[in-house]
Amino acid sequence: MFTNKNVPLPPSLTSNVLSTLLEACWSAMALSPQEVQLWKEDGHQFFLNEEERAVDGLPRHDPDRDIDPAHPTHHAAGSKEAAQRLLLSMLERPSGTPLADGSHVGPHIAQALLHRLRTDSQGQEAAVQAEIHAVGSPEILRWDAVYASVAIAVGTLAHSPANRLDFSLWWNASLLPSLAALCRSDRPAVPVLRRRLLHLLGCYGHALSPTDLAAVFPSLLGLLPRTHDEDPSGRLLPLQVAAAEALATVADAETFRLQESASHLPAAVEGIYRLLPRLEEDETR
Repeated sequence: MFTNKNVPLPPSLTSNVLSTLLEACWSAMALSPQEVQLWKEDGHQFFLNEEERAVDGLPRHDPDRDIDPAHPTHHAAGSKEAAQRLLLSMLERPSGTPLADGSHVGPHIAQALLHRLRTDSQGQEAAVQAEIHAVGSPEILRWDAVYASVAIAVGTLAHSPANRLDFSLWWNASLLPSLAALCRSDRPAVPVLRRRLLHLLGCYGHALSPTDLAAVFPSLLGLLPRTHDEDPSGRLLPLQVAAAEALATVADAETFRLQESASHLPAAVEGIYRLLPRLEEDETR
């Protein structure tokens, strides 16, 4: 049974073992084929499952919630929660605690994440193209998991002087073009990466410049519900919630110039108002 405490790590770990553990976390955090199929057929139920399991991108454990061990997504859900907690434990391990080879846990994991982002641009592009063309690919699910780990690591990567993620540079050079291309696609693909890119914006958007914030604000409005009865299958619901959360981050950023986006505020309020009745967890609302 999982608790809200971090997973203790043995002091004998080495950097090679940590790299292996990070790869294992990505594998466990990836959406399962059953989850993708559920999202495709009943996006509302998929989102409810996600809501029950996480708040603000981190695992939430409710000991009083009934869990059906026979449910096809139960095993995947348990593996994800364990992987997320292990990753968080590794990131939050004090940097002054050395490993057996003299390195440190938190900084090593942060460096490994940044290294993957910087050196595998082809893998990221391949995943984006696969989703654009509605081609089922394990790369989509793999990069969704990698991006999810970057979101979990926001406390480290957004503030660490030594391992800081330059989100503004990454956003403009890679994430924004990818998101724009994904949103232009008219293929009926499950929006796995679209949701995750918006999730990253919700985690790191405060780091964008005033110009970037003003530009992205109206773009997010187009992803909110336009009517109360659109998308009856709920396939777009996870995407719409991620867009609303990103919108909140953008509007709350210290460098956001409200007067430049004032004309868009009525549309933002209307879109969020149409979204609220579809949400059941108070934390998400």
